[in-house]
Amino acid sequence: MMMLKIYEYGMRRGEKFIHNALLRRQEAGKESLERFDERLGLASRDRPSGSLVWVHAASVGEAQSALILIQTLLQNYSDLSVL
Repeated sequence: MMMLKIYEYGMRRGEKFIHNALLRRQEAGKESLERFDERLGLASRDRPSGSLVWVHAASVGEAQSALILIQTLLQNYSDLSVL
């Protein structure tokens, strides 16, 4: 229980720090105002209904592999959305 309280406290403090850091970056022209909410984790679109799979790739090779995975998933599961 104590660890949860510490985590919650850290997240609240971290949220303020990140928000302020992003504001400074935006003022310096390093962040796009149109995408600022995304950087805060706020979605610009509603979540699609049904099952959702989130695929992340950090390199070109991972992205190419992910495309094959995504194509296979969409072929086999018609009600699936991929993010």
